Amino acid sequence: MSDSIIYKLRDYIAGLATGLTQILIGHPFDTIKVRQQSSVKNLTIKQVLFDLLKNEGTLAIYNGVASPLICTSFLISIQFGVFQNSLKALQDIQNRKELPIYQIALCGSISGAACSPIMAPMENIRIKMQVNRNPYQYTNTLDCFKRTFQQYGIRGIYKGFNSTLIRELPGECIYFLIYEMQMRKLRQSLQQQPLLLQYSPLLAGAVSGLIFWISVFPIDTLKSRIQSDDMQNPLFKNFLDCFKKTVNKEGFGALFKGINVCIIRSLPANGFGFLAFEETKKLIEISYSQAIKIH
Repeated sequence: MSDSIIYKLRDYIAGLATGLTQILIGHPFDTIKVRQQSSVKNLTIKQVLFDLLKNEGTLAIYNGVASPLICTSFLISIQFGVFQNSLKALQDIQNRKELPIYQIALCGSISGAACSPIMAPMENIRIKMQVNRNPYQYTNTLDCFKRTFQQYGIRGIYKGFNSTLIRELPGECIYFLIYEMQMRKLRQSLQQQPLLLQYSPLLAGAVSGLIFWISVFPIDTLKSRIQSDDMQNPLFKNFLDCFKKTVNKEGFGALFKGINVCIIRSLPANGFGFLAFEETKKLIEISYSQAIKIH
């Protein structure tokens, strides 16, 4: 791949680095979160982890990791690439470097809309693998996908799509908006401290991930319940029905099951994820500028 192509795709390549970083750090926490969300009992992080290690072994915390490691990394590449290129398009149209807040939010929502059709089936299969307590039901992620498609078709693969869209449109808007706002402040306040400025994406990314999950967590809980629901004898008819039944039976607190582990996960995963993005992008830009000088 030539230097010019790599340079043009730098946002997508840097997004891929973000995805790999986030999955490797966050997947064990995500497995615990999904187990908490899909259970009718109020299980603590310790209880879920103990049950996993005792009954399913150490590697159970990485159940279903194959799909997100490959697919979600690709998805996050699209997520970051679409957002960054949407920003650039608006910057070029208006001939300005710093966009108003509402336009950054719009670019975030565009990213969410672009990712949802890919994200919904991927998360659906991942959740099925994570809540699966029968090691013989699915041999691996691909087997889970095949069986789901054979039994239920596209409807089975895209179960929870509406819930994903409901989460992603406002969620990505918040996610990228908070990051960009934090980075603007940090660039101004750390101009004379280049070392701290270099690692500012750690803080901005951690904050954006934290606010994102606090904002959309109830939606994510309902989405997890819908996607882990039995296809043959579903408990929930749709998103609204899931909300009503969950709240009526377990109270509003049920919508926040697993939020502690989610917050613990989001801080390092998003902090290091954004740092990986910025550093990878910077490396590509430096390499490209040096290649131009040589030629």
